[in-house]
Amino acid sequence: MSSTSFPAFTSLPNLQNLPFLLRLMDDASPVVREKIAAQLRAIGAAVWPEIERRQLTLTSDQRVLLETILATGDTPASWLDWLELERENEKLEAAFCWLARHNAGNLSPPADVQLRQSLDALAREYLLLGGAPDPEELSAFLFVEKELSGASGDSFYAPENSDLRMVLQNRRGLPISLVSIFILVGARLDIEIFGCDLPGHFMARAPFGDDDEADLIFDCFDAGRVLAPAEVYVLRLSAPQALNAPARARDIIARVMRNYATAYHVAGNQANTLLYLDLLQQLEEADTSI
Repeated sequence: MSSTSFPAFTSLPNLQNLPFLLRLMDDASPVVREKIAAQLRAIGAAVWPEIERRQLTLTSDQRVLLETILATGDTPASWLDWLELERENEKLEAAFCWLARHNAGNLSPPADVQLRQSLDALAREYLLLGGAPDPEELSAFLFVEKELSGASGDSFYAPENSDLRMVLQNRRGLPISLVSIFILVGARLDIEIFGCDLPGHFMARAPFGDDDEADLIFDCFDAGRVLAPAEVYVLRLSAPQALNAPARARDIIARVMRNYATAYHVAGNQANTLLYLDLLQQLEEADTSI
């Protein structure tokens, strides 16, 4: 991995106050703690290389507290609350967090916090290794170096392949799960990545220059490789809308719901099959009402 720095983060004014923010993480006032936490979350994964650069020392308790703050997001209490969030990446992450928590039940820390911590950890490691703001380099990091890969064989339809927390734990997932991880880690690094809701397969797209037709198309299920121009040309002929239009969070999650329903149907679990079909129906009805 290159030693290129990540300049987008160095201009953030909050970094100048980082030692002050770290000291106040456990302030006696809950109002102060929440304001400090909000500023630290705004900095995001860039906190860690800045701590290294400044040679700041954290106690074990401070490190755990900082990891918890960065992993804490707006996981919706009820299904579809995530639709009210502003940004597509926020919607996508909140929906996956809701599903992780729903699937896992009571865990400590909760499944949604574990998921956010895992995504943060990948972004942090990428930065500490000198990762550049480059989608190809991030793809190589996730799908080659970290060995996130596609599920295969009899395990392909296993429900855990749609649960991002479990995908990150097992390092195996469906195409849409791997693309979603690519998107969400990229968002933490200010690397723009979109989903391509292609028929039969889900891929990722990253802007490359001012020409949409020059954008890079990634097959995350195939070690994150970049498709050759001839392959992209064929896709543009067969599914131009799906290739060019970024998949919305609701479209991604709808496809995830279908994958869950299929997985549980294959497993002979009728109750969960009907559950995910019901969640899908609620989402589709909400979509038509907006």
